[in-house]
Parts: sequence; C-alpha cells; structure tokens
Amino acid sequence: MKYSYYPGCTLRNKAKDLDEYARASARALGFELEEIEDWQCCGGVYPLGTDEIATKLSSVRALNQAKEKGQDLVTICSACHHVIKRVNDDMKNVEDIRTRANNYMQLDEPYEGETTVLHYLEVLRDKVGFDKLKEKVVNPLTGKKIGAYYGCLLLRPGKIMAFDDPENPTIMEDFIRALGAEPVIYPYRNECCGGYISLKEKDMSQNMCQKIEDSAKGFGADMLITACPLCKYNLNKKRFQRTACILFHRAPCRSPRSKRGGGKMRNQHSAAEKIKEISGTNPLKCMKCGKCSATCPSFNEMDIKPHQFVSYVVNEDIEALVNSKSLWKCLSCFACVERCPRDVKPGKIIDAARQLVVREKGGDYLKADEIPQLLDPELPQQLLVSAFRRYRR
Repeated sequence: MKYSYYPGCTLRNKAKDLDEYARASARALGFELEEIEDWQCCGGVYPLGTDEIATKLSSVRALNQAKEKGQDLVTICSACHHVIKRVNDDMKNVEDIRTRANNYMQLDEPYEGETTVLHYLEVLRDKVGFDKLKEKVVNPLTGKKIGAYYGCLLLRPGKIMAFDDPENPTIMEDFIRALGAEPVIYPYRNECCGGYISLKEKDMSQNMCQKIEDSAKGFGADMLITACPLCKYNLNKKRFQRTACILFHRAPCRSPRSKRGGGKMRNQHSAAEKIKEISGTNPLKCMKCGKCSATCPSFNEMDIKPHQFVSYVVNEDIEALVNSKSLWKCLSCFACVERCPRDVKPGKIIDAARQLVVREKGGDYLKADEIPQLLDPELPQQLLVSAFRRYRR
C-alpha cells in the first residue's frame, strides 16, 4: 500500500524525529509513504477569506500530484492536515475558488478535489487497524497513563475534517491502548493551546497551556501526546504565569481604541459589506445565544466578545471593530464555528475584519524587524509562517 506523503516544513526541521518515526512505523506496518516532489509550505493556517486564492495554491499542487499518481495524500502535522483538507474541500465544493485556482495553475486537467486526504492516525485506524498495530508493538507502554491532546485543528470544523467526533474524540485513546498504555480522558483535550498567537502573546498562550496541563494532571495523566508540532512547542514551554480568571465580564458598547488598530473607517457601510464578502457569512442569522463567546478560549482577553462582534457588523459599527484588540486575540481555533447552532461562523467575521486592517498599508500587527527578539532555538517554522499569514499581508 503506497500513499503520497506531504511532510511539511516543520517535520523537515524542528520535528525531524516525528517524520523519521512515522516512516519507520509505516515500513513496519506494511505501507509506504512516497514523498511529494517539490512540495511547498501550506502556510500553517487555512486562509479564511473567500477571496484568497494564491495562498491556497501550494496545497492544490500537492493534491494534484497525489491525484496524478492515483494515491491518497497522507499528512502528519495537524496544521498541514487542516489546511490541505480544507483547501481540498474548497476545490471540490466551491466553484469560484475551483475555477480561479485552476485558471491560475493551468493544469493539463483541472483539479476538482478528487484526492482523499488522510491523517496518519486515520491510516492506522482505518487502513491498518489498531488490532494489527497492537500485534506489532515490541515494547508495550504498560503502566503508563497517557493523555491525548487533540487541540483544535484535527477536529474542527467537524463537517469538513470528518476526523472524529469533534466534542468526544476517541482515535488517539484507541491508539494509546494499542500501544499498551492507559488513556486518560480529561476536559481540556480538545481546547486550543494558543497556536500562532504564542509568537507575540506569550503569556496568553502559556496560561491556556497551563490549564490544559493542569486538567490532564488532575485526571491522573503522566504525560501528553499530540500530533501537532506547534502544540508540542507551546505545551513544552514552562514559563507559565498565573493570571486571575475573570468569570464574567460585560463589554462596553464601545471598545477602547487599540494602539494597533486600523484607524478611522471613512465608510462604515461599505466596510461592513466587505467583511461579509470576505467572510462569506450572514451575520443576520445570529440569534444572540452567546454560545460562541461561552466557548471562546480567548474570552477573557477580548474587549469585544465574539457574539458582540457579529452585532457590531450588523449595526455597521466597524470603526470600533478595527480598533479592537479582539482582532489579535482570536486563535482561529474554530470552536465558535463548530458550536454555533446557526452556522454564523463568528471566527470568520473576526478574521475578515482583521484582514481589512492588515491589507491596508501600515496595518500589519507583526513587523519583520520584530522577529529576531521573538525567536528561540526550539520555535517551529509553522509558528512563524502562520503568524505572518494571520497578522500581515
């Protein structure tokens, strides 16, 4: 059994061991990973704007190569898997994106989402089988209590990723059992670690990671496993600083002006329409249940909460939004997208407002000359790439 394999940039550098172990395990289990030629970085985060085409093309090239070989495409990094699978869904189901991408690439035969995208864990579960994996284990992890940390990108949005139950996943626990260890189920296993915001918002990310770690320890875990190099990096940081938890905060009707905001919007109506166009959402569907804010891991850091963000767009109060610090606190974890009963997708609306700022000259939240002081020896490439994609254009 042979699969096209997309390793991604971090597995070529900071996470080489993950790549090596995956290849060795594949050989032991009787399948082959054939690396795609001349692959390019996926970008680290999925481009949310409906008008973003160029940022999807590296994924389309990889998908098309797998199609030409008649193979399924396998990924290991959670971020790469998320980006490539969602772009594949766009190419299959969104005519405008499919047409524009194919027109740009001028392939011999248009790509229309034919490739099946699998995560390595899905190959183990659905193609190899955990029973066979268990038979192949030489040194079982007997006596170990291991917590699975899924994070957000493997699971959400559930309708597209179709990886596992986004609220109650089991695949990693079954994997742990196959290795002979005892899986520990704990409440924070599918909550965000902070992702790309850890580059500039270190305290915020570290506080999130501390909650994850405390949750796992509280339920008896000796260690955590994760499929995401960036999650591993964030969780391994031990410079945690405890902060007071605000249990309830009612935001003012007007947000304070942020130092990093986008300035005054001269035409708030056209700006509101542009946000709707970029996000591809209908904010009028919101029924103000507040579930998006209740589930948001950045809630305490936001001056305008996710459900309020939607109302601001409806009311065309865009100047307040573009000057809000909430633009830079959204994690793109898709918790609000997954759990919204009306499919409003508040996270996409926040990202669209952020793009209004970063597409304007001087609106970047991350400057190139800031990077040297933010680096450390263990920082994975995907953190830099994803932060640049979200924070600047």
